[in-house]
Parts: sequence; structure tokens; C-alpha cells
Amino acid sequence: MMPILQLYARDVPGVEFPEGTDLLQLVWCALNHDEDPGPVVPRLHWRNEAQVVAGGLLSEIPAAGETEYDEDNIPRPSTLTPAVAEDLPRWTDLPEDLRRDLEQRLGSPGNRFVRPPDANIIATKAGGWPAWTQPADWPDCACGQRMEHLVTITGDIQLGDCGGVYFFHCRRCPGVPWDWRFDCH
Repeated sequence: MMPILQLYARDVPGVEFPEGTDLLQLVWCALNHDEDPGPVVPRLHWRNEAQVVAGGLLSEIPAAGETEYDEDNIPRPSTLTPAVAEDLPRWTDLPEDLRRDLEQRLGSPGNRFVRPPDANIIATKAGGWPAWTQPADWPDCACGQRMEHLVTITGDIQLGDCGGVYFFHCRRCPGVPWDWRFDCH
């Protein structure tokens, strides 16, 4: 498994961590998996930093062995500096009735509606809204509710031609179930 993103609760105050956790780790397998629906096979782990440190830390990240992996699925090492920013939904993520209402209110004199530009942040981010490259594909939880956006991984980590890998979770359900989606340019 390849380490992709590690977030500490103290660095992302807008993200609600499950009780007893303060560390979110995202890893994925870079091997080619013909039967899987996306370019990678991700795993998301909520942990407690003190327990991870008490268990001992690796002095260095192990190198990938010689096997069939896709070079595009291995991001270049980088450091992200968390910054708080106001992130808004894309037009297509607004509820249908709100979009209709805004179209009527913002229509021009010739009754031609000009859609406002999307105002969501296109970057690797925690919280906020997905910056879909293709039509939105929100997952539903087994409880029947639409999952909440948790993390977006975008091209700033150099993942081939992938537009983004989007992670969602359901804080209403025990165990905080999660799911993911991806899209391409």
C-alpha cells in the first residue's frame, strides 16, 4: 500500500473526526487490478496519533518492489500546507429546486439564464465540495442517505490523467462507512 495523504485533526478544523481519533490516513495499492473500478484500490483509516506513535514509526518508507504496477498510480512525494478556504458547491451539486429558483431570479431580460461560474476549489482538499471533472456521482450510504464529501485528491499529486479521486463518508452510521469515486480529464 502506498501512503497518499495523512491529515491531523489539528490541521483541518472543518473536518469532524470520529470520536477517539485525530489522524486520517489514506493509502492505496498501485498494482494493476483489472477487476477494480478505478485506477487505484484505496483504503482509509481513522486512527489515534498517540497509539500510532506508541506502536513505533518507520525510519523510511519501503520502496516498491518489482511487480506489475502502474507508474501513474504512484504520486510524487510532496508536502501539502493546510489552508482554510471557503469552498462552495458546483452548480450541478445544488438541489434541483434551488437551481430552478435561481434560474428564474437570475434570468436576463430576454429570459435567457446565464449560469454563474462554479466557485469550488479545485485542489487536494479536506472537506468542502468535490470539484468534479465529469458529472457528479455522489455515493449513498447503506442507510439510504447521501454520503458527505471528506477528501479530494487531484492532479497536484500527479496521478496520471485522473481529474480527481473523491472520498466520502457517513458520520451518521456506526463505524463511519466510506466510499470513493474517481473521474478523468
